[in-house]
Amino acid sequence: MQLYNDKIDIIYDDEKVLDIRNFIDNMLNGLKRYKIPLFLLFLLISGGLFALKTWKYIPLYQAKLTYVVTKTGDAATDVMITGRLSQSFPDILTNTGLSADMKQYMQMSKEEKLPGSIRMYNTSSSNMLNVTITAGDYNHANEMMAAIQEAYPEYASKNVGTVELSVIDYTQASENAVNPYPRIKYLLMGIVAGGCCVFLILLIYALTRKTIRRESDMKKIVNLDCLAYIPKVKEKKRTGKEVRHILISDKRVSYDFRQAVRTIQSRTAKHLKEENAKTLLITSSLPSEGKTTFAVNLAQAMADEGKRVILVDCDLRHPSIGTMLGIENSGGGLPDVLDEKLELNQAIQKYKDNIMVLCAGKAREDTTNVLSNPRLRDILDTLGSQYDYVVIDTPPVSFFTDASIISEYVDAGIYLVRQDYVEARFVREGMEMLAGAELKLVGYVLNYVEAGFLKYGYHNYYYGKSYRYYKQNVSDSEG
Repeated sequence: MQLYNDKIDIIYDDEKVLDIRNFIDNMLNGLKRYKIPLFLLFLLISGGLFALKTWKYIPLYQAKLTYVVTKTGDAATDVMITGRLSQSFPDILTNTGLSADMKQYMQMSKEEKLPGSIRMYNTSSSNMLNVTITAGDYNHANEMMAAIQEAYPEYASKNVGTVELSVIDYTQASENAVNPYPRIKYLLMGIVAGGCCVFLILLIYALTRKTIRRESDMKKIVNLDCLAYIPKVKEKKRTGKEVRHILISDKRVSYDFRQAVRTIQSRTAKHLKEENAKTLLITSSLPSEGKTTFAVNLAQAMADEGKRVILVDCDLRHPSIGTMLGIENSGGGLPDVLDEKLELNQAIQKYKDNIMVLCAGKAREDTTNVLSNPRLRDILDTLGSQYDYVVIDTPPVSFFTDASIISEYVDAGIYLVRQDYVEARFVREGMEMLAGAELKLVGYVLNYVEAGFLKYGYHNYYYGKSYRYYKQNVSDSEG
């Protein structure tokens, strides 16, 4: 596998084809990342709709009455008269005294509205006239039915002439509503509405998410190989404000993390040896991608192989190597050596066997002027002659020019990419800056990789699985 690149080949992939795998992965990741807010939103929408529907729900009660209309004794004529009565009823109720007579019968004032609705219709080819009273209270429905039964026959005769209305069916409204409270229906409506809203948000999240998640995303940007995936490991607090940093020397750190760093060290060492290179730059696109932690652990892995390593903190804006390793960082450092205020050997501090550190001193803003000092090349060359490897931590390349300035003085570099954190455009911009400086990259590292479906590198998974199988067999044989 060709890992060491003589030139960074930036790829401009403008193809707007939806990657289904990435799309599903982004939706699942969004669900995992924002599961609590999404769950609360789901509860708010589903519960809100359920409450709204419940609040708007009005139980309805019906009373029914059926007349047989007789006038001439001729069936066809009676059917026609029944149809006329049915069609004219709304006008009779509104524009005549029928409504007032009903209110008087029900002991209501003229200003009050009837407490329900009345529907009159006839069955086709029949002289039966059906009346349905619907109200929000079953007593009101029964009162209206009694009122219309008392007052309507007179108005019917006024409309079509003397007519006989015979009641053949009369059903009073009961205490049971004709539209029972649909609790399950409202609950399902709320669940569907909440689920659709959450799905829509995840859909928008997945379509707009442009972060790097796997090797295929990087292949759209640059022709560069992935050295390894480094699994996500949280930094846990021990006591008070003391933080336990992630170091491969700490046996409590997961095997997968330690093995990933050692895999990178092995591949890097091989290709640096082939190119007779010693100075190695570590950078990333954005802050908080874990480059300092990676640089320290890579140096540790190199030292574990018996190599003499020096860590150089060139992140003058945010010095952190000294703090991470518990080394005094407020005294002299690289800037003092560049300004000839301090000898190089006086600024170098020992961390442990085979690992030395050149801190950055106090944080400062005038980094461009400091790093542009021609003496930086001489210092790195000197360190390269004294140590097997010089590992250099630099600021994010997409935000500052520091890394591109330093890249002119080093032999090679490793680009760190935090999974699902940095957008592809920032990686492309960073790669373009390094390409302009003609930096040779050993490869890139996908950092903070989460274990799980479609997330964790298959080669790491099978490597770890094989290791545990081998380790178990050895233990069994020794036992």
